[in-house]
Amino acid sequence: MHNKAKTLSVGLESVGHTVVNGTFFDTVTVNLKGITPEDYVACCVEKGINIFVDYSHGTVSISVDEASTEGHVLSLLEAAGLQLPVIGVLSKLAEQKRAMPLQMLRKSVFLGHSIFQKYKSESELMRYIHRLHRKDYGLTHGCVPLGSCTVKLSPAAATLSLSWPEFTNIHPLASKEQTRGHSALCLDLEQKIRDITALDAVSLQPNSGAQGEYCWSLCDPLVS
Repeated sequence: MHNKAKTLSVGLESVGHTVVNGTFFDTVTVNLKGITPEDYVACCVEKGINIFVDYSHGTVSISVDEASTEGHVLSLLEAAGLQLPVIGVLSKLAEQKRAMPLQMLRKSVFLGHSIFQKYKSESELMRYIHRLHRKDYGLTHGCVPLGSCTVKLSPAAATLSLSWPEFTNIHPLASKEQTRGHSALCLDLEQKIRDITALDAVSLQPNSGAQGEYCWSLCDPLVS
């Protein structure tokens, strides 16, 4: 992931763009040269890639993760004006680039606890994890009627549709043009719930108790 970000950085700099953040792990912020952020975004969208634009500073930020491929990096570089980029050459150049200061690299021992050296085989590790599991108290044993997450728990049958490929993999910051279907479904569901319950308003939230608490913190001044 970090190597792909470095490859992207080297490729962008090779065609005259300026990488603003010299220290980075997975996100490169760029001041573009010879192309506007709007035009670059449009080129990336045509290639199926969304990037972030900071209009106040005129920069774009590009993040890579485990799902990012060399093909994605090539597409981003081609959109930036790099002709026929050779990923192998750029990767070699990226190996020489240091994007993280030495003082930020770990020097201390990690995984030093004896528990990490105790269980060597798969079966031993499995039994150890199961012993930890048996100490927990969950819905397989009963119900703890506390906590907003428990209150909001939905049955698996009700959330099965959330795993359908038609609904999944949408980015939280995707543009409105790319989420019209999701918006239409949400608005339709909200209206149906209002019709059934006679409520004045309905809020759709993820399965997180924190969302409910955040919602209440917003509503509380109105109630009081």
